Amino acid sequence: MVHRFLMVFLTEEKKCSPNTVRSYRKALELLFDYVKEQRGVSLGKVTFDMIDRELMADFLNYLEQNRGCSTVTRNHRLECIRAFYKYAAQEDIALVTYYDEIQKVKVAKVPETIVEHMSTNAIQSILSQPDTSTDRGKRDAFLMLFLYKTGARVQELVDVRICDIQLSDTPRVLLHGKGAKSRAIPLRDDVVQHLKKYLALFHESESQYSDQYLFYSVRNQKKKRMTEQNVRS
Repeated sequence: MVHRFLMVFLTEEKKCSPNTVRSYRKALELLFDYVKEQRGVSLGKVTFDMIDRELMADFLNYLEQNRGCSTVTRNHRLECIRAFYKYAAQEDIALVTYYDEIQKVKVAKVPETIVEHMSTNAIQSILSQPDTSTDRGKRDAFLMLFLYKTGARVQELVDVRICDIQLSDTPRVLLHGKGAKSRAIPLRDDVVQHLKKYLALFHESESQYSDQYLFYSVRNQKKKRMTEQNVRS
């Protein structure tokens, strides 16, 4: 049932991204390993009736106290496990009682955090770091401006293709997020001006319908999708 949940329900039916599926898989693996150790049974003999509300509470405490997980991560693991139990109950009505039991486990309260914002001068200082006398510096400067002005996540940034950009009428870019969710972000005039210069320099021969990645790295003389690590480094 776990295999069907991960590979059929999440991957094929819900169209979840590989990262999302890995997150669900990790939560279930941690739970089953914990049950295996607590009950003294092999992994193949772990059953639904071994996992009650008390064991789940102990497991979540174990994540925070022994594995050093944050409250946010702890709650995320719980939500992943709840999703699996909901799926199991829908597949087999005899498992509804186990789903109800897991639903009783409370989500921990996340401590409030104060987010300190950077000053305008600090932001401008960061954006001016690339050496724009070089092509790489010009690319990095626009990449940073694009991130700042659109609020894109790094994953969304590296997934942008030229065909995702609309410059006529109302300029905008289509960002593709987690779980196959997309959102259209308007582009301000200053971003459009820099974008046109960037396209002229790095995508001179590409049409507006090209599926070439907006930001790329060259490997073996071929344009490849820039990795998230490339951006962060």
